[in-house]
Amino acid sequence: MKKINLLLKYITYSFKYDAVTSFLYFTAEIINFLLPAVQIIFTAGFIDSAQKIINGKNNAGRFFTDALIFILVFLSSYLLKIILKEISVKLSKKADYSFECEILEKNSRIKYDMLENSENYELLERIYDGADRKITSGLFSIASFLRIIVNLFSVFVIIMTESFYISFVVLIQFIVMIVAAYNSGEKEY
Repeated sequence: MKKINLLLKYITYSFKYDAVTSFLYFTAEIINFLLPAVQIIFTAGFIDSAQKIINGKNNAGRFFTDALIFILVFLSSYLLKIILKEISVKLSKKADYSFECEILEKNSRIKYDMLENSENYELLERIYDGADRKITSGLFSIASFLRIIVNLFSVFVIIMTESFYISFVVLIQFIVMIVAAYNSGEKEY
């Protein structure tokens, strides 16, 4: 429960200082998470249309429509990644700057007697060292973990619509991947 509260604090901290940019970031990330599944669907449709053209069972109009959708999906994916990078940089600057200001304000309230003690001073230096980057790096790590879950789940749903038995195997792999991602993230922390 404490770990979930910590995750929520990371997410809500960014909303505390820049709600609009945070909302845009998370919305763009969710769309970015779902894009691989959409790409799979439209790529399969494009391949089906190409096969029907080769076999002479379909007209060229349907093929060009599928080709245009195929190109637009991959182009939107590329553009979304560029936009997402710009939003994440803006969010990173705002959240990191706000967090650094809070640390400086709290450090300024510390009495001089505590700073004279070298152990206290070293502890404060370790806390302050790189703290401005820790908020957004934690936020991006959470987003990366969620990306794994959403990507695997969306592929699982696509496969489940086609074959129940294969989806069962993918579900088992899905669970193993979540546990592995969680454990590797815990080891890094």
